[in-house]
Order: sequence, then structure tokens, then C-alpha cells
Amino acid sequence: MRVSILGAITGIALFASASAMAQQDNSSTMQMNAEQPADAGMATEKDGFKQANAEMMSEMGGVPMTGNADVDFASLMIPHHRGAAAMAKVELSFGKDQQIRKVAEDIIAKQGEEISFLQNWLQANAGASSKDAKAGEAEAFKAANAGMMSEMDAIPLSGNADVDLARLMIPHHRGAAAMAKVELEYGKDPVIRKVAEEIIAMQGEEISFLETWLKANSQ
Repeated sequence: MRVSILGAITGIALFASASAMAQQDNSSTMQMNAEQPADAGMATEKDGFKQANAEMMSEMGGVPMTGNADVDFASLMIPHHRGAAAMAKVELSFGKDQQIRKVAEDIIAKQGEEISFLQNWLQANAGASSKDAKAGEAEAFKAANAGMMSEMDAIPLSGNADVDLARLMIPHHRGAAAMAKVELEYGKDPVIRKVAEEIIAMQGEEISFLETWLKANSQ
């Protein structure tokens, strides 16, 4: 039932300037970053991750809760997935580890596909009723969201894009799984419940992979 990705993923521009390159001659780390493509205005990988995280948190915090768990879950997962894709683009601009770059590529493709699917589902279910809403649904989503945001905010960025993406995506994925569990507790639509089940399974697998990678690549 998945639909094709709507629109093209924004291309990644090259970050380079004569003055910046002159300054970077004195820093091997900065030289490494300059050789990687970066979005316009993204001076460092830290800037990119911080911007992606802040935009995701702002957008998710602005999603109005309707009382219909299926609608609310779909509405929350769209900016959540956008945040994952934005962070993955930072990795592709600055990261070097082939395994983590592959994770980033997969995130952009899969999350983009699911964003399109959820947008289409929301359009088709715009009049979904919230008359049978259960008490606590909105609070449960907000708690899951707040927990994810708090954990991501607490992660110190190292300046190594591969390590930072892996560290950030673990609580990000946990947040998705937590919201998916709220959907399974309160939601009724079989299509959206299936999305939630898939999220719990896939995000759990990727969390395990990232944790293992971090242990093998700890600095």
C-alpha cells in the first residue's frame, strides 16, 4: 500500500570558500570537513545536526493533538521522519564510515517513502472522528516525544559525524518506537497500526546495529 516518494530529495550543495580554505590549512579536522559536501549555511557537522534536531523538535511540538490516535501518530511521524532524513543528510555531507553512510542513505529513502504514505493517508482520512478518543492518548504521545527530545538534547556532539549520527539516531529511534506503542494502545486503524508494528521492529533492529557499531568504534 506504500506510495512512491513525492518530490525529489533536496540536493546537497558543496561548502567551500577561498577564505575558509585558507583558515583550514592550520587544522586537519577542519580540512577534512571542508572536503565533504554540505548544505548551504552548514559550517560544521555540529551546526547541521543541531539545526536538524531543533527544526524537528519545533515541528513535532507544534502538531495539534486531535484525540484520534491514528491521526495524531501519522501527524507526529511525518516531522519525526523529516528530522531523521535531515540528520542523515548531515552524515552524507561530513561522514566517512561506509556502514554509517549506508545507514544514512537507507534512512533518507525509507523515511521519505513513509512520509509520502502517511501524508496520503492523512488526506484520505481528513475527517477521521475523535469521538471515541481515550483519555490519556495525547499525554502519552507528548511524554514519548518529550523523552526523546530530552535524551537527544543531552548528547554531546563530538565533531565526528559518523559517531554523532549513530548516537543521535538511537534515542530518535527509541522515540519512534515509543510513539508507535502509544498508537498500538490507542489506535484503531489497521493500516496505521501496521505502520506502528513495522516501526517498532525496524527501529529496534537499527538501534541494535548502531549500539554494536558504537562499541566497535568508540573513541
